[in-house]
Amino acid sequence: MLLPAAALLGQPRALDLQAAASLDAQGKCAESAPIYQRALASGPPSPALLNNAGNHHLACGEPSKSRALFERLVQRIPAHANANLQLARMAVDRNDRPAAMASIRVLQASANADDNAAAGALYARLGEFALARRAWQAVVSKRPDDFNALWNFGRVAARAGDGAAARQALEAARQLQPAHIGVLRELGLAHATAGDFPRAVFLLAQARQNAPADAAIALALARAAEDAGFHGDAANAYAHYLTLRPDDSAARRDRARALANTPSHQEEGLAALREYVAQNPADSIGHLQLAQLIWSTDADGSLAHLAEALQIDPRLTAAHTACAWLLHRLGRDPEALPHIEAALAREPADVRSLDLHGLILQSMDRVSDAERAFRKAVALAPADWESRQHLGRVLMEQGRPNEARRWLDEAQALRPARQRDARREPGMIELATLPEPVRLARETARFQSMVRARPDDAALRMHLGSLLLAASRESDAEAEFRQLAKMPADNQTLAQASRALHQAGRHEWALPLLRRLPPATAVDELSRAAAAAPDDRAVALALAVATALNGQRAGAEALCARLRQRWPDWAPARLIQPLIQGQPKLASQTCRTLKEWMAPACLGGHP
Repeated sequence: MLLPAAALLGQPRALDLQAAASLDAQGKCAESAPIYQRALASGPPSPALLNNAGNHHLACGEPSKSRALFERLVQRIPAHANANLQLARMAVDRNDRPAAMASIRVLQASANADDNAAAGALYARLGEFALARRAWQAVVSKRPDDFNALWNFGRVAARAGDGAAARQALEAARQLQPAHIGVLRELGLAHATAGDFPRAVFLLAQARQNAPADAAIALALARAAEDAGFHGDAANAYAHYLTLRPDDSAARRDRARALANTPSHQEEGLAALREYVAQNPADSIGHLQLAQLIWSTDADGSLAHLAEALQIDPRLTAAHTACAWLLHRLGRDPEALPHIEAALAREPADVRSLDLHGLILQSMDRVSDAERAFRKAVALAPADWESRQHLGRVLMEQGRPNEARRWLDEAQALRPARQRDARREPGMIELATLPEPVRLARETARFQSMVRARPDDAALRMHLGSLLLAASRESDAEAEFRQLAKMPADNQTLAQASRALHQAGRHEWALPLLRRLPPATAVDELSRAAAAAPDDRAVALALAVATALNGQRAGAEALCARLRQRWPDWAPARLIQPLIQGQPKLASQTCRTLKEWMAPACLGGHP
């Protein structure tokens, strides 16, 4: 009788390995063990046997035996996916970081998306979030509609400090599963980290609605609402959180502060905070919060509480800053100076502290030192109008009006048209949890009322136009955005409005807004729009000219070449080259000058 080839080679039959694997899956380790023992004793093991036996010992609680088998396997096949995966997991479990990293790198280098996903998960377990981000990004590039890939990529990107990528991935995941609690929570936290607290409130309110017993979400919502200036909503959110965690004294303190900032509950909140401080005299934050609330009515009491806070915790930077600010307001700048310097010693890159430092030095007639402080602030915060205004004023004070004018003009361009208080009374969280049609109608009516009361407020008009777009009221939305294009508006509002229009596919409405932005900002916005709408020739044309205006001639010429290749019969595609090369007279049929790159002839293609 002829023996099977496997028997001649001393190897177990495939049927035996399948039976053993089936027993392992059923948890029958005692029954499968003899099969593996006979197979391993019968001769040099095949890769399949090493792999199956390694899985067997791992499933049966014998990681050391499993590890030995998988190590033999990777010596023969270094890129073996399962062996590297299991070795990496075991190394992470026993805190052997070098071994884990070596195996994970093999998975990351694989062309298989599942291997990349495993690498991303293991990197995250090690706290290597930048590497995890790269691994999950590879998965997303191969599976752009995979919810789990987007979800995990968003989470690790946030922890790696890449907020923009995190928000983009999590928003895409939310489109796939709009009610997913984890996505709503992570996306809300990502917006809070980016400083977009109203958006964070909107998302976290929906997460809480879906998971009302989740204390972490409840607390995150309360914090975001307070940071957004929605103090009444924050007080209510803290109250809900305290039903879940009644022993959290810090949250009880913070709820009192939120109440004190709510006009209809101001006295109640102050009384609660005073009571808290009396009961918790060693809480430096309680003293700081009370000082911040009473400074306008009781400056001496406020300074006393700040002194108490610093006595308890001399390293409390916020107390030093608050003390410096109040002493400066009271005209006691020599006393304020040590406090702001103490704050800057701990947080040297804090723009508001640098700006206050400059104001204090300027009041003490140390204008050269004040100029240095303001220059540090403007270098750190390109969009901060206040530090620019203060720098301009101190330069003017030194008799340098030409230099001062530059900074004062920048401050004027960046300064919002109107400062508005956030909505202090409750209502925003309720609004966020309404059905979408009801929410849109209510918000649209509210913004229409505000625009009627403040017709010169560009930010209000931008928000109204965006709401009308979302409600599919396009003719009304177009009217608002056309009006916005004619009125004074800061760069941030113009950029935000153009972004909303690009997302809605209304690129032609955005172009007049982009024309008013600095070329570098316009290039950034148009690059995003061109990526989202590669078939829109008006956007492609505007990007080419904005790139030229930004001094990037080579890039502009490359964009022109693509224009001519893609739309060879479109007049602007043929005529734009001399425009880019700085020969506007030769391109008069397209636009009169580079600064008129929004002319209708450019967009419509008329000669």
